[in-house]
Amino acid sequence: MKKTGRIKKCLMCGKEFYAPHWLEIQNGAKYCSYKCYWESKIGKKPWNKGLKGTQDANSGSFGHSETKWKGTLKEYKKLHHWVGSYLGKPEVCSNCGQVKIGKDIHWANKSGKYKKDINDWIRLCAKCHYKFDKADKRRGI
Repeated sequence: MKKTGRIKKCLMCGKEFYAPHWLEIQNGAKYCSYKCYWESKIGKKPWNKGLKGTQDANSGSFGHSETKWKGTLKEYKKLHHWVGSYLGKPEVCSNCGQVKIGKDIHWANKSGKYKKDINDWIRLCAKCHYKFDKADKRRGI
C-alpha cells in the first residue's frame, strides 16, 4: 500500500516534515509538532473572545442571548437526557432521510419552548437542525 502525502515546511520553525494526506485534509498540516502549533497561538486573539453568552452551569441562562432557552446548562442537559431516555437515539433524519453514517442526528425542539412533551421533538441531522433553527430565528441569525 502506497503512502500518500508530501513534504511540507513548518510555519513556526521552518523544519521540513512529512504530512500524510489525511492530515492535510483535516487541518492543512501547517506545523511539524504540537509545540510549534501552540507557539503559533501566542499573542493571537482567541476565536471566542468577545462572544456574548455563557455556558456556566451556575448562571441564570445558557447560550447566546437570542436563544429561547433561559435555564442553566445542567437543566438543558437534563432535558436532552430525558428526551433520549424516552425516544432513544435518533438514527434517521425526519426531514431529509439521512441515515446516521458519519453524520450526527439530533433531537430538535419543534416549538422552541423546550417543553417536556415527547410530541415537541423531531429527529434532524445536523444540517437540517441548523436550517430549522435558522428559519425559526431561534439563534438570532
